[in-house]
Amino acid sequence: MSGFDMGGFSMFELFRGEAETHCGTLNEGLLAIESHPDDLAALEPLMRGAHSIKGAARIIGLDIAVTLAHAMEDVLVAAQKGRERLETPRVDQLLAGTDILAKLATINEGDLAAWTAENEPAIDALVARLHAPPPAALPRVVPAAVVAKTVADAPVALGPTTMTAKPSAPAHASATPESKTVRLSADSIDRMMRLAGEMTIESRRIEANRSPMQSIKGQLLDLEETLERLEEEVGQRPRLTAARERASRAVTGVVKQLAAADELARRVEEVSTSLYHATLGSRMRPFGDVATGFPRMVRDLAKELGKSARFELSGAAVPVDRDILAKLDAPLNHMLRNAIDHAIEMPEERGAAGKEATAVIGLEARHHAGQLVVTVKDDGRGIDPERIRAKVIARGLSAPDVA
Repeated sequence: MSGFDMGGFSMFELFRGEAETHCGTLNEGLLAIESHPDDLAALEPLMRGAHSIKGAARIIGLDIAVTLAHAMEDVLVAAQKGRERLETPRVDQLLAGTDILAKLATINEGDLAAWTAENEPAIDALVARLHAPPPAALPRVVPAAVVAKTVADAPVALGPTTMTAKPSAPAHASATPESKTVRLSADSIDRMMRLAGEMTIESRRIEANRSPMQSIKGQLLDLEETLERLEEEVGQRPRLTAARERASRAVTGVVKQLAAADELARRVEEVSTSLYHATLGSRMRPFGDVATGFPRMVRDLAKELGKSARFELSGAAVPVDRDILAKLDAPLNHMLRNAIDHAIEMPEERGAAGKEATAVIGLEARHHAGQLVVTVKDDGRGIDPERIRAKVIARGLSAPDVA
């Protein structure tokens, strides 16, 4: 790998950004294609994604990523031209390639050479399978070496049993290429929040300064009246008349300044309030961001267990504070895994119960009474109260009569 540096900006960041964005597109799109393999229009963004990653990898000389992305692009082109149909075995291979590219984007630049050297044989084997005709069976397309041998701390999602990582960028970002996003650290957003709050407070001090100006206006009015009475008592005198006229002009000027200050205070408060709410909004993320990896996790884990399940999300656009969203990831992941493992029946059991072979696991988010309500549901066998009661008694959590 060759690297370039421009004023402290590593060209590897270009590849990292492209991979993070387009791997999200590939993950989402490949799952959709698996369900609707005849939807050829859906292949176009996937081809663009693989092509963009390939171009970014070529710029930095990351040949292993160029070769892999090119092989993936060739498969997608073949599918678009009708030379093959993207069914589950081939989708498995493409998803494995996507995971490798996503993993490459998470590795420290200095560790890339060691990581690629260690994993190159397994990746070359995957490239060979991508160049071969579509598999008829459902082989495990990624050797364990690629799963186990990683440099970064976070596990890489390169197989059904290790599906823990998710794309850094939301998959839906690619659906609106005209929208622009920038990355801000949590500290930067918090600092903006503090400054916006301070501006709101300072804007109210303008209104506080209005009272002294009103007092000055009252004193000038008193002076003007005093001069008028004095002029009536002693008669018109040039100096007295001039003083009264100056006092009158001063009153008029203060009245105008008060009106301008009132308008300024109103506008500053409006702008500062809007700024505060806009900055507050920058802390909010759509709920769908926490669920970008869930469709893939549900699919892969169900498949590993010999089951069939699909993930459905409702309320993806519901805004959630970014800190809360981060805390939701682990518990939701755990609940979904439990649903697949314990609640969803095997296909033959579902068929005997008159259900479709493919189970549905749903995740819903909504706001209610000022709170975020998150619901996880499935159409599996449900909870057996007697079994739960027996577990409670066996573990000594409750007396039998209470249970």
